[in-house]
Amino acid sequence: MTFAPQRFIHAANIRLDVPVSVDTGEELSDELRLLFEDATTGSFERVVLECIERDVDFLLLSGNIFIEADRSLRARLALLRGFEQLNQAEITVFVIPGDSDPPEAWRSIPDLPPNVAVAYSSNPEPLELVNEDGLVLTTVAASAWYGERDAFGIRVIAAADDEHQPFRISVISEAKFEEARRMAAVSGEVSDELLAASLQNSAIGDAAEPDVVGSHGKRVRLTDPGHDSLDSDLDETSEDLESMEGLADPDDVDEADEPGFSELEEIDASRHESIPIHIDRSENPSATDGWDDAFVAWVDETMHEGRLNYLAFTGDLIRRSLVREAGLVHCPGTTQPRNDLEAEFGTCSLVEVADTGAIRVRAIDTSIVDWKSFSIEVDQPTTLTSLMQTMKATLQNEAIHPSDRIWAVRWALRGNLALLRQLVENDLDVALAVELDELTIGGRTVRLLHEVCSLPAGWELKDPKALAQQYLNLVDDEVSIADPVRLPSILQGEGGLTPGWRQRLNSLVAGLDAERILAQLRSDGADWFIQDLSELTGPELDSDDSAGERISADAIDDEEDDDSDPDEADQDDLVAADDSDVPLGEDEDWDSDDYADE
Repeated sequence: MTFAPQRFIHAANIRLDVPVSVDTGEELSDELRLLFEDATTGSFERVVLECIERDVDFLLLSGNIFIEADRSLRARLALLRGFEQLNQAEITVFVIPGDSDPPEAWRSIPDLPPNVAVAYSSNPEPLELVNEDGLVLTTVAASAWYGERDAFGIRVIAAADDEHQPFRISVISEAKFEEARRMAAVSGEVSDELLAASLQNSAIGDAAEPDVVGSHGKRVRLTDPGHDSLDSDLDETSEDLESMEGLADPDDVDEADEPGFSELEEIDASRHESIPIHIDRSENPSATDGWDDAFVAWVDETMHEGRLNYLAFTGDLIRRSLVREAGLVHCPGTTQPRNDLEAEFGTCSLVEVADTGAIRVRAIDTSIVDWKSFSIEVDQPTTLTSLMQTMKATLQNEAIHPSDRIWAVRWALRGNLALLRQLVENDLDVALAVELDELTIGGRTVRLLHEVCSLPAGWELKDPKALAQQYLNLVDDEVSIADPVRLPSILQGEGGLTPGWRQRLNSLVAGLDAERILAQLRSDGADWFIQDLSELTGPELDSDDSAGERISADAIDDEEDDDSDPDEADQDDLVAADDSDVPLGEDEDWDSDDYADE
């Protein structure tokens, strides 16, 4: 059994016409402000362009494409404009509604192009991608229904012959898992009541056998009573519905083929045969870290029962994957983060399916605004000139991707408090805004916005009993209050918080930086308890050579002109251009570092 080779792009969490926020002390120009306002729209345009340039078979959009509550006309226009471009390129678009763009919002959009198909959860029959020969290549459904046909005769799983198997796509989320678990708990209680009622009916000769729903949420039927009887004191919470592999051995059934009344037999369980699918596991064979074990088990059951090969994971902004024997669960993240707390850059995923069923996923950078973080150690000989040169060299080692327009750069300067303050007094932030306002590599230019954070190191005074030393020892020990693991556990155990407030506070905790809090505590302590900061530095700081320098644009340009070889500079630009022409994740499989970190 083979699959039709296909290639598609998977994108989610686009959130059209939602502005991006950046922490910076610089005053934004009208041009930069416009780029921030249009960043999410620009990222969607990049997704459309990638679909056309890579000649994909279809585009899969899985939730939160726009925010219906905003009622943004610009978002609707950008959406229709992108769909029309894909229609002209003869590329199909499959849409799975999400939380912020529910089915009602998609139904209210008039005149969607004919290439756009929306998978509604109320419609059990999947959408199909059919080639010119009428062969079903792919099916997309917003709900994982089981069985070849439901009770109304609707085909909910595309039929397959012995030679060809359609690639089946559906959607899954932790919210669906929680709902299924609640429904299973309710149905488990109901099934126990029906079991007790059936026992009573059996005792009085009533042969009626009602259909029930087991604790795993599937339709099952009660078999005829046999030699064994069900204990009347059966605990309602101890029901165990086994899979076909766990059912009683056929040899244990009596000649009348009447198994014990305590057994439950699934209807038509033979249809749930595993479909062979292969995923490249060369680097990360399991990739289940960060996933709840119960959720993983539910995913396995869902993929097995629905014969699904690819599940779009929704309800999360983080790029992550879960590899299972039946296929792949994947979230492409967001195409454009709204701030640095969501992600450093936005991505969509290029998914390639081979005829053998092998799945390969590559990340494509789509964000207009990226966040960069760098750490620099500041030692005694550091001057403003040398620090600026180090910063520029650091930035030139980065690749500018085709979608990049703005880099919001956060510099963490580590070192002696007196040295760090000396750099601030020499207007480091002004020098960055003037000298490093943009960067050009390989013919591509990106605008730069800088944020400088000083992270002073601890100190050891000659007198260990000095107030400054005691204060430092105290705050270094107690800074764990800002620990990103400790605070969520405190919030989780607070019973007086409503779910809404707990979610808000957890989002605030995610933005806490324990290191920056400690840096501020150290800086304040030095102001309170140390009269002369020179106590924290060596005597060489007071020399004329290390007193710090004011720097101008002419000074940097003159130094670069004197020290650099034009031929070497051209060669560096050429090498950078060759590197930057390679899209992000060109050789990245699903099991690369992008997933291993999760």
